[in-house]
Amino acid sequence: MLGMGNMRQWLMNISLVGGWFPAAAFAVIAVLSVTLLVSAAVSKRDGPILATVLPIGVAAVSGMVGYVVAWLLSDVFVVFGVGLGSRVMSWVAAGFAIAGFAIVHIVLSRGMMRVAAAILTVFAILAAAIGIDQSYGAVRRGFLQPSRSDRTGQTQGPHHRRTVAQTGRQRHNPQYSGERNRQQNRHSGHEIAV
Repeated sequence: MLGMGNMRQWLMNISLVGGWFPAAAFAVIAVLSVTLLVSAAVSKRDGPILATVLPIGVAAVSGMVGYVVAWLLSDVFVVFGVGLGSRVMSWVAAGFAIAGFAIVHIVLSRGMMRVAAAILTVFAILAAAIGIDQSYGAVRRGFLQPSRSDRTGQTQGPHHRRTVAQTGRQRHNPQYSGERNRQQNRHSGHEIAV
């Protein structure tokens, strides 16, 4: 039997970037999604057309909404201080799409299919989080080139460019100390009062 210390160590050793855990989570999503679609297609209660087309349509709209929300937060409002990148925004959109698909099935289904849809909702959030973590893990491990915003700490969004053009000031670069940033700004002709 595993003790609390051993269990904690075992959990800490599970890789979210690769290995069995992400593969199992994505497999559960695939199996549950296909199960819900097949169940809806053979359902006689709501009609197979409505039961299959409506969840797919809601998934498509939910995915688009997720991508737009991530883009707005990342590139327009610059909430995170850097651009998230298209990979991360795609994972957010995928999570929204799968969650939307599952929520429609929670509303339309009964019994065990409703339970399966609820489980799929949880796994949609988990899979999006794993995918986002994998995106950042791939950059850290050198599998992908980091985006300009990852390298410089500056976003590429239109809001940031407007701000720099209007104020003449650059965002703080985290790789330099405050004193070094002030020295660089003095030499570039942009004095920033602190």
